[in-house]
Amino acid sequence: MCPEPVPFIQRRVGATTFFKNRPYLTSSAMSLLQTVQLQPEASNRRLAVLTGLGVTKDNDNDGVLPTYLSYLQAMDLIAPGTREGIRFILTETGSTLLECDRLASGRGTVALMAMLLCEPFKGAHIFDWTVRGMLSHLRSFSIDDLRQEVEKLAAQERLGPTHAANFDVVTRAFTGTAAFGPITPWTSPRKDEYVPQPPLELEPFIFWPAAFMFVRCWRGAFPNTYEATLRDVRREVLVLPRGVLGVRGRVEEQFIDGLQREGIISTTAVTMERVTIEARDVDLPSMLRQAFSS
Repeated sequence: MCPEPVPFIQRRVGATTFFKNRPYLTSSAMSLLQTVQLQPEASNRRLAVLTGLGVTKDNDNDGVLPTYLSYLQAMDLIAPGTREGIRFILTETGSTLLECDRLASGRGTVALMAMLLCEPFKGAHIFDWTVRGMLSHLRSFSIDDLRQEVEKLAAQERLGPTHAANFDVVTRAFTGTAAFGPITPWTSPRKDEYVPQPPLELEPFIFWPAAFMFVRCWRGAFPNTYEATLRDVRREVLVLPRGVLGVRGRVEEQFIDGLQREGIISTTAVTMERVTIEARDVDLPSMLRQAFSS
């Protein structure tokens, strides 16, 4: 049975945060993450001075810097502080990311950040909807197609208006070469049309970040459940690497084979109709370190 959607209030960052035309650069995100680690008490104005990410003259909560803070929260790399005077703390994922690839120089790191941003029911609404919508179908689409798909998802989840007029800005930002373009299968030959070019092989840098997200997403999609049909796994868990990285068909089969080989899942003989997660008690930070060391 398909799991019920996670309630709206449990999501980290609302969609409207990302509608302003703010560029996304991995290097800027990592610079801010490092700065928050060193100065968790710093105000927005102070963080802007230290990172070069600006705030507006009259409002410290507007500008590029606050948007990047929202990116880091949506990726589950930082969280609000729990002690007086501490604005933000690094999550386990954020700390591990800095420990293993401080400059985000690896393509696997970029892939991981993209998947965290789009994590079903947990990342930023706008990117989650986009991935679970048209991107996961891996067929050509226009911005109008995407708007219709996302409006349908929003209605199903009773989450109100999506500000769909801005989807062209958001989609260009996500697939642009300065952001996640190097690891996404999406090209835009024309301004309002996107065409998939899925990878032909499962690149080595993809497997462990995708495996980490597989276990993480399983826990969200099938809480306290260790077995699911392959159909539900594809719909609820594999939708993320499919929509973000273009993993499908033979490449998806390679990924599933790799998950079995590493003891992360097992499947029923011959039909593979049922999937059991074996890595149910795995320590996710240690798994993430393996992703960076592979």
